[in-house]
Amino acid sequence: MPYSSFNPATNRQIQTHPSWDDRRLVQALEQAHGAQQVWAQTPYARRAEVLRNAAAQWSRKSEGSGNWRPPAHSPGVLPESVLM
Repeated sequence: MPYSSFNPATNRQIQTHPSWDDRRLVQALEQAHGAQQVWAQTPYARRAEVLRNAAAQWSRKSEGSGNWRPPAHSPGVLPESVLM
């Protein structure tokens, strides 16, 4: 059964998303777990650098645009521009 996301300020529907079957859900959970394990082994200084870069990009991209979203990317993979 599909589900919808809504803007909480306006209660307007933003998008409808398809439901995942059990196989897809397990795959997503395994990917998230794997990504967390890699992130946990990443030195603190590198994690801080990645987050600072992501915040700076978010800030630059969102100036003048109240609805900017980060680009879609492969699950478990950060966009190269954030990692620089």
